[in-house]
Amino acid sequence: MKRRFISVPVVLLILFAYLSCANIPQTESDLNVYLDDLGEKYEAVCVEMGTQNWNLYSKEAEADQDGPKLKYAELLLDPKHMKVVDNGLARIDREENPRLYRRLFVWKNVLTAARVDMDENVFRMENQLEQEVNEYTHDVDGKPVLHNELRQVLSNKIKDALELEARYEAYSDEMQKAFEPRVLELMKLRNEKARGSGFKDYGEMCLFMTELLADESKWFYDVIDFIEEKTLEPFKELVEKGSMKTGKEVSLENIREIVYSMTEDLPAHVGYPTEKALDLAKKTAANIGFDIDALPIRLVEKALPYGGLNLAIHIPSDIRILVRPNSGRVGLFLHEFGHGLEAVFNQTPEPIFKNYEWCLGASTPSYEEGMANVMERFADHDKWQVMFNKKSKARAEKEKDNQNLLSPYTIRSTIVEFLFEFELYRNLDRDPEDVAKDLYKKWLFIDGESHPQKYWATSIFPVAYPCYRQSYFIADILAWQVHEFLKDKFGDDYLFNSQVGEWLIEHLFKKGHDLPWMDRIEGSIGQKLDIAGYLASFGID
Repeated sequence: MKRRFISVPVVLLILFAYLSCANIPQTESDLNVYLDDLGEKYEAVCVEMGTQNWNLYSKEAEADQDGPKLKYAELLLDPKHMKVVDNGLARIDREENPRLYRRLFVWKNVLTAARVDMDENVFRMENQLEQEVNEYTHDVDGKPVLHNELRQVLSNKIKDALELEARYEAYSDEMQKAFEPRVLELMKLRNEKARGSGFKDYGEMCLFMTELLADESKWFYDVIDFIEEKTLEPFKELVEKGSMKTGKEVSLENIREIVYSMTEDLPAHVGYPTEKALDLAKKTAANIGFDIDALPIRLVEKALPYGGLNLAIHIPSDIRILVRPNSGRVGLFLHEFGHGLEAVFNQTPEPIFKNYEWCLGASTPSYEEGMANVMERFADHDKWQVMFNKKSKARAEKEKDNQNLLSPYTIRSTIVEFLFEFELYRNLDRDPEDVAKDLYKKWLFIDGESHPQKYWATSIFPVAYPCYRQSYFIADILAWQVHEFLKDKFGDDYLFNSQVGEWLIEHLFKKGHDLPWMDRIEGSIGQKLDIAGYLASFGID
């Protein structure tokens, strides 16, 4: 009888395979335990990351964003986690165990995005730029002025509009020159890492990680194409009529004058006192059942590069809001309250479903901004305007008519604003000015010498919230549709019905990220996101 010998290399391969399998959870129960442990570690870093972001913007303590990012990198770039997740996705039946499958799916996104965003070269450059952009000051008559306060400071000093704009542009040119090369360097580094993970560019990766694209769906691009087609003829008509009325050709400098010439002039309106805005926002929330003061939501006024900033430090128990001093706008407070309410009433036990914003893939900004816009829209309702903003019903209707008339322009210009960043990531070998000009020519018929996005690098968004601004546009569609549903379900006075808050908690807030965001909307209101209906609400058929 012959003896059979197995070579040493083969034995080592078998042993390696055995040990590899031994380290991977083999049952659903073991897999849940593994993900629970990973989630607990992940949430601890999220709390630290949120605290450091609060420190950066509130100035209550010295900020160290690099520290938690290093911890994220150590945790999320461990190759074992991706191996466990991939193995689980291959074995778990999506229909039989949808929650576990969803956990794995979201973790897959987070671990994939971490290969880019938690690369040490990327996050150190991003953190440094975020701090510098946030703290950048101009020398105005010998005094340092933050960039986000520059226009207000200048307007207090300069009454002539042309002189004011010239001074503002001179200061902004200075900042743009200081930051554009460095922001482009960051974008190139992100692109390099994203392509290494199989994406065409970083912008495409963001769309996949935020569930606007999928292997089987080009939803985002389909929506953009649909809106471009539907708004084209109405926009042409608006521009042609406005050009005839003003006697001017379309250019970057006069496009607003041309389209606004078609609206009805309305006298200036003095509504609620700006110092009452916060109280009015709280009252509006109370009308649908939310007592803001009784919730763990803290609000602080601070100079910001944003209108407002909501930071969910520890969900659901520690939510903090920053707003600019003297903001004076009810809608802004309601928007930030919307973010806070979604976090406070999130009842999911799994940290990966809590919508912590610090890791790409762990939340879907279109949905999160949608919840904020749902709250903000209560102050846009005609009855709210009449009751709290001292508007007549006739004026509210005329403002709506003007809004509808301008909508082909406002919608297309909004799309251009956020597409610019995606086009930059696709074309980082081109001059940003040329990229912008191509977009403005296609969407707004503007063909000239002026650079339509000449101060893009002075914004905090390309650095700290890359490829994010389309979220606000999609959120507006989502919020419009939710309000249409609320009106049908609770009646025309739904904005004064405390049951509305209960419905929002039960259907839109409490379950967090445990479903794809589009599925949650359809499951809650019985319809998919209705792009055609949204356009029709402006009279665009």
